[in-house]
Amino acid sequence: MQLWSFTPDIGYLLGRFGEKRVLYYCVDDHASFTGYNREQVLHDEADLCRRADLVVTTSMALQKAKEPFNPNTMLVPHGVDYEHFSKALSADLPTPADIANIPHPRLGFFGLIRDWVDLDLLAEVARRRPDWHIVMIGDSTVDLTPYGELQNIHFLGRKPYDDLPAYCKELDVGLIPFKINELTLAVNPIKLREYLAAGLPVVSTPMPEVMLYDHLIETATTPDETVDAIDKCLSSPPTARAERTTAMAAETWPEKVDALCRPLMEDHACIQ
Repeated sequence: MQLWSFTPDIGYLLGRFGEKRVLYYCVDDHASFTGYNREQVLHDEADLCRRADLVVTTSMALQKAKEPFNPNTMLVPHGVDYEHFSKALSADLPTPADIANIPHPRLGFFGLIRDWVDLDLLAEVARRRPDWHIVMIGDSTVDLTPYGELQNIHFLGRKPYDDLPAYCKELDVGLIPFKINELTLAVNPIKLREYLAAGLPVVSTPMPEVMLYDHLIETATTPDETVDAIDKCLSSPPTARAERTTAMAAETWPEKVDALCRPLMEDHACIQ
């Protein structure tokens, strides 16, 4: 049996399940999350890395941070549910009711709305271009009151995963407006590949993992740069949509699972 953990605080459980292999799948810089005990997280994570048979990381920054604790540390970037999100290119998907009456152009975000999302940047973009409409999909733990006066920012709440391609189909640009800090410098946002698989042009803040796709996306930091990047995306030819989605066809989750399983099991077999 294998024990896989996506959190760093399970070292005290090792050996209790009769596991033959331990894999620590590190997808975030957990110690940098707001409200976490940084020193405790770092202590627990170092312990788990040393005791794991394999440490899998999803960004270059995470790989660099974990390698000193375990030489069996590898980088496997996130995959994408390509078949699911590429449905956004189908003309048959119905338009969700709560986005139907929002005018174009629609600039969209889906995911957790937390303190790492730069809502102030989006608010400034909304003020500068009142003809643009920013659509935010996801539950929020952030106080949204300061943005209530902006009629062109729409918070639609959390949506079922199955419905996301239909929302992508109705967007003109996908946004990844993350603040640049210690947490996000180690982030490899899954939504980047989901937007691209849906054929969307993307504007993101310049995180290292995102910059690897700079041939497919636009990056920006300031409000002025963001407005310019969105303008560029809005003028991209329709043919570029197929180019973006095709680029994601080989970045599926089965491909990623195969990559991380090969060094873990001698016979190359893995969980199906």
